[in-house]
Amino acid sequence: MPTPTIVLHLGAHKTATSHLQKSLQRNGTALERMGVSFLPPAHYRQTFASLQIELRDGADIENLRRTAKHLVRGAANGKRRLILSDENIMGNMPRLMKENDIYPWARGRVGRTVRILSYYRPEICLAVRNLAGFIPSAYGEALRHAPYRSFERFVSNADLHALSWARLIGKLASAARETKFFVWRYEDYDAHKTDILQALLNAACPDDFDFVGKRTRPGLSARALEALADWSAKGHDIRGERLIGKAEELYPTGEEWPPFDPFTPNQRAIFDANYQRDWDEIKAMPDVAAFHAQTAMN
Repeated sequence: MPTPTIVLHLGAHKTATSHLQKSLQRNGTALERMGVSFLPPAHYRQTFASLQIELRDGADIENLRRTAKHLVRGAANGKRRLILSDENIMGNMPRLMKENDIYPWARGRVGRTVRILSYYRPEICLAVRNLAGFIPSAYGEALRHAPYRSFERFVSNADLHALSWARLIGKLASAARETKFFVWRYEDYDAHKTDILQALLNAACPDDFDFVGKRTRPGLSARALEALADWSAKGHDIRGERLIGKAEELYPTGEEWPPFDPFTPNQRAIFDANYQRDWDEIKAMPDVAAFHAQTAMN
C-alpha cells in the first residue's frame, strides 16, 4: 500500500473554510478518481483530534504515532493523498486572540499534531484574511460557541493592530520545521477557488468538480447582533434558546441589513496596511508557497 501525502488544512476560521470543506465532501467520487481522500472536520475530531491533547498531557509519542499510522491507513484507504481538515487544530473561536497573537496556542497544537504525523511529513495549508473583516466575523462565530459577551469584551485582551498573520505562520513554521506551507488570502478565494483547490490536490481540478453554491456560514449582520445583545440583556441564553438562528432569519446579512463593522475608516486603513505588510512577509518566508494564479504544491 503506498504511503500517502498528508495535507493538514488548518482553516483559518471565517476564511470560507466551511465552503471548501463542504465542496470537497460533496465531490467524493471525483476525488476518488484522482486518488485523493478527504477527512472532514467532524471525522477528524472523532479520530485524530484527541492525539495532540494526549501528547500535551504526557502520553508516549511512539504510541501516538502508531495510532496515527493506523488512522491514516483507514482514512486514506490506499489513496495517494489524504486531506485532513479542521479549523480547530489551531484553536477555538472563543479563545482566538491574546495580547498580540492570533491563535495564541496554535504553535503548540500544530507542532504536536505534526510530530504525531511525522512519519508522513505532512504539508500544511491555510488561508488568511484582512483583520478588518476577520475580527468582526470571528466575533459573530464565537457567539455560537460560548456565553454571550459584547464585542468590546471579545477584543479586550488583544492589541488589535499588533496582531499579525505573518507572526503566526512564522511560529507554525518554527514548530513544524521542514514542513511545506501553502497560504492563500480569503479575498482571493471566490475568484481563484479552482486554482486553490488544484494546489491542495496537487493535480488539475476535474471538470465535473461541483463547488457548493454559496457560503455556508455567512457572518451576522449588525442588526442581528443588536438583537442578540438585547435578548441577552433580558436574561435569554442566546445559544440554548436558538436565538442566533432567529436573529439570522430576521436580519440576514445583505443590502437591507449590512454586516457588522465596528471599526472607523482610520482603523480600517491601519488594518489594510498591516495586512499588506503581513502578506509581503509571508511571501518571503522559506518553505511557504503564497498563492497566486496557478500556484501548486509540488
